[in-house]
Amino acid sequence: MPDFPSSKDTGRPPRKSGRSLASTLALPSVILGLALAGCSVDVVDPNGTLPTQPQAAPASQLPTNAPGSPSAQSTRIDVPDESEEPEDPLQYARRSYYADKITATVDCASGEVVVAKSDQTVRITQDCAKVTVRAEYTNLLAERVGTLVVEESGEFSYVLVRSAAIVKIIGDVTDVWWDEGSPGVTVTGFDSKANPNPVRE
Repeated sequence: MPDFPSSKDTGRPPRKSGRSLASTLALPSVILGLALAGCSVDVVDPNGTLPTQPQAAPASQLPTNAPGSPSAQSTRIDVPDESEEPEDPLQYARRSYYADKITATVDCASGEVVVAKSDQTVRITQDCAKVTVRAEYTNLLAERVGTLVVEESGEFSYVLVRSAAIVKIIGDVTDVWWDEGSPGVTVTGFDSKANPNPVRE
């Protein structure tokens, strides 16, 4: 029988046709010739795909000083103004605090003073047997007082006396300070206080 070529793999690489080998050898020469001639060449992938375009670097790879990077954005930091003095927690216990706020000055010729007008800063220039505060938002500066009464309607008040024998606070949110002595104190108003003055003036 005639011998036919065996279909078994001989272990040798397949032979290429002379034309394919010649084309492969000629391609670099063509590209080199075009490059020397000053022509630009787009190399096409053997599968026919176009060359990929260069992609922009992701944001995470941008330099830290790049215009769009987070570190390049300015950060505003508010610095407190050192020229502003902090509020004195005892300023309302100081007579000097009210020096330019006096709206009424009265004596105590009758022995008794009643403060009945709201939103006032009143100064009593004489000693009094009895002082009654029945107006809200009252600031009162008094001398020596026998009996001091802040009625329910006299809430939100600040009262400074040199001394007192009896202090009675019914109004809410009221502070009373005395400079001397140890008065008998009764406080029933909400968040109201009566204490010796720590900053006597």
